[in-house]
Amino acid sequence: MGAIELCFKILKNQDIEGALVFKITYNNKIRQINTGFRIHINEWDEERRSLVLPCIDNHRYNILYLICYNLKWEMKRFEFIVKSFKKNKYSIEDVVDAFQGNTETGSGWFVFLRMRAEKLYRLRRIRCGEIMDSTLKSFMEFRNGVDLEFSKVTADLLEQYEAYLKSRGVTRNTSSFYMRNLRSAYKLAVQENLTIDKQPFRSVYTGVDKTKKRAISILDIRKIRSVDLSNRPALDFARDMLMFSFYTRGMSFVDMAYLCKKDVANGYITIDERKLVKDSL
Repeated sequence: MGAIELCFKILKNQDIEGALVFKITYNNKIRQINTGFRIHINEWDEERRSLVLPCIDNHRYNILYLICYNLKWEMKRFEFIVKSFKKNKYSIEDVVDAFQGNTETGSGWFVFLRMRAEKLYRLRRIRCGEIMDSTLKSFMEFRNGVDLEFSKVTADLLEQYEAYLKSRGVTRNTSSFYMRNLRSAYKLAVQENLTIDKQPFRSVYTGVDKTKKRAISILDIRKIRSVDLSNRPALDFARDMLMFSFYTRGMSFVDMAYLCKKDVANGYITIDERKLVKDSL
């Protein structure tokens, strides 16, 4: 129905670098869109149609990594757009317009969330970057891949998003998780004077419900204990750590990591509990 492919075009009078373009196919018609990114010829793998990342200590690594990151999200956004279009009802021009004409300024809500995730990755706050990516993917799917201006992030829109999540079977706590992440990013946008605070999150749930504790059955624990993992040493070790935590009535992995031989004496294990520092978005 619709496909997007990354291509590399060598620029005229250039033997060093070229431009990255998207080749969009829809209803048997093809269009090309410039991504705005340029790379060196030796940074492109024609067979795999992908960028070649150098060693992490190379001065080009961060640049190419961020290009890959942005292109991945643009291709994901295209998938959402095509999914929302019905075959034969729309032309390839409609698809291209939806893909290109996201916002008047070219720097909408999706772009800001993506830049926020990029910054978190650069700061080595990997888990926070993954959380922002997950939030962006969910909101992008709700919007069918079409970006929007900051001024259009309204209370009504977020209520629609909340209803959308509920209709998809998302739990109240997970919905709240996405809302809190979006609110955190929105506050940053306000601080950077990208928009004024209209308090769009005032009508959606951002709390945390108490949930019923869910425990694994003793039968499953026995299955895990008895399974033969002799040919998979990494899984065997992970299973041993899990079982040790179970036998010690839930010792945390961080406490297990710092456990010393001297901590085990006279049939007792003595530990100094370590609290994990929670990272914030």
